[in-house]
Amino acid sequence: MPTEVFNWKICGVGGYGLQVASSMLGKTFLRGGLNVQTYDEFPSVIKGGPATSQVAASVAPIRSPRQAVQLLVCLNEQSIRDHVRELVPGGWLLYDPDAVPKPSVKRTDLTLFPAPLTRITQEVKAEKIMRNVVSIGATLGLLGFSTDLVNQQLRQQYGQKGEEVVQENLKAVEAGATYATEHAPAKFPFRLKVGRRRQRRMLISGNDALGLGALAAGVRFYAGYPMTPSTSLLFFMVKHGPDFGVVVRQLPDEIAVINAAIGASFAGVRSMVATSGGGFSLMVESLGLAAMTETPLVVVNAQRPGPATGLPTWTEQGDLRFVMHAAPGDFPRVVVAPGDVTECFQAMSLAFNIADRYQTPVVVLTDKFLGESSFTTDAMRTTDWRVDRGPVVTRGVISGEHGMFPRYADTPSGVSPRPFPGTPGLPYMANSDEHDEFGLSTEEASVRLVQHAKRMRKLTDLAWDLPEPERYGPTKADLTLLSWGSTKGPALDALELLAAEGIRINLIHFFVLHPFPAATTIKRLAGVKRLVTVEGNASGQLAGLIRQHTGLAIEDQILRYDGRPFEAVELAAAVRERLGIKRRAHA
Repeated sequence: MPTEVFNWKICGVGGYGLQVASSMLGKTFLRGGLNVQTYDEFPSVIKGGPATSQVAASVAPIRSPRQAVQLLVCLNEQSIRDHVRELVPGGWLLYDPDAVPKPSVKRTDLTLFPAPLTRITQEVKAEKIMRNVVSIGATLGLLGFSTDLVNQQLRQQYGQKGEEVVQENLKAVEAGATYATEHAPAKFPFRLKVGRRRQRRMLISGNDALGLGALAAGVRFYAGYPMTPSTSLLFFMVKHGPDFGVVVRQLPDEIAVINAAIGASFAGVRSMVATSGGGFSLMVESLGLAAMTETPLVVVNAQRPGPATGLPTWTEQGDLRFVMHAAPGDFPRVVVAPGDVTECFQAMSLAFNIADRYQTPVVVLTDKFLGESSFTTDAMRTTDWRVDRGPVVTRGVISGEHGMFPRYADTPSGVSPRPFPGTPGLPYMANSDEHDEFGLSTEEASVRLVQHAKRMRKLTDLAWDLPEPERYGPTKADLTLLSWGSTKGPALDALELLAAEGIRINLIHFFVLHPFPAATTIKRLAGVKRLVTVEGNASGQLAGLIRQHTGLAIEDQILRYDGRPFEAVELAAAVRERLGIKRRAHA
């Protein structure tokens, strides 16, 4: 039977190629004309522990994982116990009888397919770890997909390792497909509607999209310290940054990371760092240094559940209030939260231009779900991008008794022209103390008032340069969801599920959280029948911001803080419940 969304999940032990398998299968579906979304779960250990990786594929756009699984591949007994409940009625369990001789499955509505993955790897003279590749072949065999597309990928991915490695993988895929075709216990009941193959599409993670955006925006210095879930962005920059003239440094801790980036930015190059909440905590004092010295800086905070170490390899949206107020004192900053991989890419141009134009820190908030999951998107485009370095000067007037350049001159916009260090004839001071227009430290109240007001004045013009909240779905609806960051994808998927049933809801998504777009929010929410916020935290931080800036109290909130992303089917069910509509069978 055709299925709108085919969900494949492989389960086993971390370190045995589960993510490689889902990535390879996802790219195969993508090249077959389908939309794809991948999602991984793994424990916070170097190797081992229960792990899963899944691929959802559909002709229609798909932006979030599904819990209902059609084909479950289990490499050990524990994964069967943990995940067999996720199979839909009539679903298939593919397991390795060499690892699980007699699986304990009480459900009678499933088809069990014992595929000897270990034995097949031995027959093709491959390592046992390549059971993941055999399972890909078996999956394609059950679906009736040609192995040609995955074979092309294998050559591209492993070609540099030599023909022997390529052939080993090709044989593993073909052997898996052949076994499934010849020994499946029944006809596989699920069939994907094959889409039209389109050029210039990609399957990309949020972290890789951030990296691409940073390269396109002209980053020249990247510093990082490995901290999940930002680590893959560091890996991306290490791999690709030098080809674009980027200096990439892994430093011993997050304090060194942000200070190095501030130094590089002070010297005149676009600089960025990435970390998670715990690492951002260590960066807080230096964030204030960037603000006081009016040095541009872009910081990516890939959120995970706290407090303290929390759940290092899981997802949450709990750092919004933190990044808005981190560092002592008041100073202008910008906080943006991309909701999908395209927004991740576009956010970097905005972040660097705003940081340079207003000489202030910009924080880009993502999370584990968006950063480490992969999504189908069209090719990223930079046709309307421009690089704005702000008011940089190469010549100017020396004044004052010290014969220095007034780097922090009071201006109507609050933004002062800046020379890069070493510019002939334009010396000035820069330090973390309050200072006068030349950067010389002072504790005079009158100077403090002028300089502090000058910095805060930037917010007036800055607000006009930031995107407004977007509405998705019908203009008039019975219920309006409000989201920020990565909840955008599950919310949009829920909208489409409900629209197919004739239920009219819409979504207002916030890309910019600080400075908060109060006027636009009031306009967008005027005349709305019913409001529900959707957030991955326990305190309803967006709802609190809306109340703070508009006076509107949104009591109805859908919150999730168990480390897992929102699931579209469950979100749609929550909306039906609020509208008093009987729950229907999920997709």
